[in-house]
Amino acid sequence: MISRQASALYDRIGETYAYLDPAVRANISSFANLAQPAELGDGLAQLTADLRSGAFAAIKSRYTAQVGDYAYITARTEL
Repeated sequence: MISRQASALYDRIGETYAYLDPAVRANISSFANLAQPAELGDGLAQLTADLRSGAFAAIKSRYTAQVGDYAYITARTEL
């Protein structure tokens, strides 16, 4: 059975801005129990910037699976 906190992570799929809310993150175990404060701060700052600039929407639009997910990973190489 999926835990209540794990369920909260999936409940917010499609509501990316909700992850910026501390009350929402407090009910998601991967944020509440695993994230270090500096890591969380850096990640939230980047998410905010990506949401405002449209970068997040551009990445999400390239994901073509019908079921969706809560994680989108991009990588780049620097020469």
